[in-house]
Amino acid sequence: MSCRRHAVLGIALAVSGVLAATAAAQTALAQGQAVPSEPSPGAAFSIVKVVMLFVVMLVAAAAGNWLALDAANRYEKQKEQWYGMFVAGAAAALVLVLAIPTIYAGFPLALAAVVGPMVYYVKTRNAACAPHERAFTPEHLRRCLMAIIRREPEGEIAADRAVHLSGAQHISEEFRLLYMDHRDFPIHLTPQTDQERAAFEKAEATLNAALVREGGAVYLLPHGQEVLVRLRVGGTVRDAGKVSRELGEGMMRFIKQLAGLDVEEHRKPQSGRFVVLRDDKRTNITVDTAGSTRGEQLTAKLYRRELLEMRLVDGGMRAEQAALLNTALNHAGGGIVLMSGPPRSGRTISMYSALREYDLFSKNVVAVESSLSLEHPSVNQVEVDKASGQTLADAIQGALRSDPDVVMVETLRDAESAKMLMLGAAAGKIMIGGLAANDAGEAIKKFVAAVGDPQSVASVLLASVNQRLMRKLCPGCCESYRPNPEFLRKANLQGAKLDVLKREPKNRPVDKDGKEAVCPICGNEAYVGRTAVYEMMVLDDAARQQLASGMSLTELRTHLRKQGQEFLQEEALRRVVDGTTSVSELLRILKPEK
Repeated sequence: MSCRRHAVLGIALAVSGVLAATAAAQTALAQGQAVPSEPSPGAAFSIVKVVMLFVVMLVAAAAGNWLALDAANRYEKQKEQWYGMFVAGAAAALVLVLAIPTIYAGFPLALAAVVGPMVYYVKTRNAACAPHERAFTPEHLRRCLMAIIRREPEGEIAADRAVHLSGAQHISEEFRLLYMDHRDFPIHLTPQTDQERAAFEKAEATLNAALVREGGAVYLLPHGQEVLVRLRVGGTVRDAGKVSRELGEGMMRFIKQLAGLDVEEHRKPQSGRFVVLRDDKRTNITVDTAGSTRGEQLTAKLYRRELLEMRLVDGGMRAEQAALLNTALNHAGGGIVLMSGPPRSGRTISMYSALREYDLFSKNVVAVESSLSLEHPSVNQVEVDKASGQTLADAIQGALRSDPDVVMVETLRDAESAKMLMLGAAAGKIMIGGLAANDAGEAIKKFVAAVGDPQSVASVLLASVNQRLMRKLCPGCCESYRPNPEFLRKANLQGAKLDVLKREPKNRPVDKDGKEAVCPICGNEAYVGRTAVYEMMVLDDAARQQLASGMSLTELRTHLRKQGQEFLQEEALRRVVDGTTSVSELLRILKPEK
């Protein structure tokens, strides 16, 4: 057991002893007897009463410990409220035990005072999380029981979610990856041959490399008698070597087994997902396979759980922008907020960050996605049931029937889903819709075309947000320089005050052996991490009138610029001026996606 749980149990035992003695004394007084200093056959002391009180305090200690851990993980703003409610219940239980001399009357009331807040908490949190994350369900209790029977070490992870690879001595001592399926059930894979063991080890090493480097995806691509391994890190695809065809296919087999896919199917597209834990950090991985003329190829996309905990300003949005967006998100009469960006721009994470601007304890917030990649514990997530023929519009309509305050649709894929967003906004809901677009104006244009009625869109559209992800220069090896005026002119940056900028190092230092020194921070990648830049178009009444009248987006942008709003190039340029990134990175992210 951990020290924390030892302390909780110790406190519970001490309090139980005090309460038992107090109850015995009260019962003795109620019967007109003296309180004995030593237990005797004639005393009112009863072992049954002691056991009953001991049970109450054990329940209180266990429930309080679990609630504290769970609330801290799931509720950031309201955790103190939950703590206070439970402590008040425990205090009420103490008062009831002391105030009611008859133990058989006080015990049920004290137990109810402890269990009542716990039941209310479990009911509330289960209503707001995915089915497989619900607590005290039959499946959850079964997993807990199986974990206890297996006696899995507490140090690895919580008992009801412990996972390991069977026969895991082959895993490097440098890391330990633990696996679960998308329902949080353990995954046990045992290599049967030396070749299979080698494939498992290589696949795990590749996944670990992606996790350590905070990569976004792993690609296994057949090429002749080899399989190419690629990692997407910082928005760019990097070569991670190549392996033999046999070893590469074994790696695919391992990852497909983790994702619950048919390992014998190599031509038809398949999709699945699983969860990996490294250093107690949870990463969701979605796996897609497809056949090609060269053979089966596999893509594994990584979504880190801690990204869901970020707020907009944590991801790179300026405080002034966040304040404007927050005003739109809390518009009293409802409305639509569009959030857009090209592929791999971080839009989904930003949409979930926007949901964190709400009090998820008091608001009914629903997220609708075609394919669930990230699971949020405090948001009611709805995944389109494609197997039953459900469409995205059907899923949005179903979400609206639950009377939500806010509905987020990760990607609007057709006119029907766009019209459902309009329906929700007309009913006074805040509707957040995601689109693939190169700028905020293009997103508005696409949405208007899907709905087919500019006037209706203008009446409910609150804001349009577009974003990019920029790589951040490594602080350990970036260098300062004076930019070429001609280059700035060609890049349309001549109006900016850019005297001294930073860039990737042109010439790296060498060691005593004449070899290029390796930067300890970035490993000579020149960039470390990424930050988001946002373009925001917040519509005022005049802008809505222009949109309703069919005015062009160029004229609409001109109007908003006069109102002081800045667009993507200006926002990205801020990051160049303050040394966060380079001019070449600015030009890369501003290049329109085809």
